[in-house]
Amino acid sequence: MPSPRDHIETHVFDPPTGGTVAAAETAILSLLTAVEQHQVGSPAAMAFIAPIRRKGEELLTAGGASDVLDYMANRIHAAVPEKAAQRERILAAAWGGLPGWWS
Repeated sequence: MPSPRDHIETHVFDPPTGGTVAAAETAILSLLTAVEQHQVGSPAAMAFIAPIRRKGEELLTAGGASDVLDYMANRIHAAVPEKAAQRERILAAAWGGLPGWWS
């Protein structure tokens, strides 16, 4: 199923250096890289879902608006476009049910 982002071109600007959003982005990218080393659905892969969710919750608190998750997803997709679909599925598993997340 195509993502809502598949047909929308966005320009994603860098977050302020040293801020909560930048720190969360770094952490989420590290967690995504770690989870990608494991088979989908394995206990090892699933262990990374909770920390990714917590980072999403932190973003909601720091960002003050539900658009911050969409912003972060766009930043993550822009970081490594060839992994966008896989990472979107991971984010959907982690952020499902959070305010402003579209899944």
